Amino acid sequence: MEPHYLKALYPEQKKIKHHRTFKCQTTRDNEKIKKRIKINKNRINFINEYLNKFFSTNVTTTILISFAKLLSSQLNLTLDRLAKRNRTSLLCWYSENWNSIYYILNTVDFPSFIRKIPKEEEIQVSNMQPSCIDPSDLSYLLNYH
Repeated sequence: MEPHYLKALYPEQKKIKHHRTFKCQTTRDNEKIKKRIKINKNRINFINEYLNKFFSTNVTTTILISFAKLLSSQLNLTLDRLAKRNRTSLLCWYSENWNSIYYILNTVDFPSFIRKIPKEEEIQVSNMQPSCIDPSDLSYLLNYH
């Protein structure tokens, strides 16, 4: 049993339930996303699978956005705010512009743009520093990072 002076110092407070209210812009954005999905729903899964096979990996949002920025600058398309923030909207953007994007994907040889990583034998290391550092030699101490 608690002493009466503690109750006077710390009266019981009603628990306040914080209901998260969505702002007008959030609800409008959600409605726009739902509209875009409704319009493009047949193509979204196809485009997602096509891009996964094209890049031969599960395409992340980061890859999709960077590729969309390249395509939008090359094709003079606008990448809207929702497409930059939401993966589904981004896939809808790809769907809306699929004819021009598909043409670019089939005409440009993307593997030639990818830089190959050289093998270990091809890498020549010059001026290798010794693994042991002599503390009396100031040149090593000043230049060693």
